[in-house]
Amino acid sequence: SEMCIRDRGLGLWLKKSFLAKFPRRNEWVELEHGRVAVLHLDGEHGALDIYCIYLDTQSSEARQNSMKLIADHMSHHTQALSVMAGDFNFVEFTEDRWNLSAGEYSGGNNNNGADAEKFSNLLRTPFAFHEWDQPHYTHEDGKARSRLDRMYINQHISYQFDHHCSCNVLDWDKDLSSHRPIVFSRKTPKPKLPGDKPLNPNIFGKMAGKRG
Repeated sequence: SEMCIRDRGLGLWLKKSFLAKFPRRNEWVELEHGRVAVLHLDGEHGALDIYCIYLDTQSSEARQNSMKLIADHMSHHTQALSVMAGDFNFVEFTEDRWNLSAGEYSGGNNNNGADAEKFSNLLRTPFAFHEWDQPHYTHEDGKARSRLDRMYINQHISYQFDHHCSCNVLDWDKDLSSHRPIVFSRKTPKPKLPGDKPLNPNIFGKMAGKRG
């Protein structure tokens, strides 16, 4: 069974079996109405905070105020695994926006540089966040395509050795939205079966010898 936790402009769709893994805390907190919310989870395997983000579409000042609010509420990365995902309404890098009419990258224009710098200083660096990068644009407004929708996590890099970490986009459905959804996951690989062994290099040597 599943459940949806939502607020105006924000929401999470979760399996109840997933929530059951965090019996000590299960709390949805709205930090900024319709803009920022967080689901605090805590259980025997640790603490997890999932931030839902929809920053202001017009005002750089409003976006930066939201970032400050998130930073004031954020747990240190040694206390909780934190995930931020949603529509940030700014891009971090020049290549993250493509101007359709000019045929060039334009991510460094307007207030993106100031927003990106504030994001780095308030959230990315102090809380050890990194983006699970995927190269596809997620928004089109007729003038440009941009990577507005992104996902960040502050897990230690060592998790990449024994977990499958991925982020990607789904197809456009422009009848519903000018945005396309992103999907991400972190999975523990299934135990290998006894027969799942790598091919023995000696086999290829014998085959080459026969062809010779």
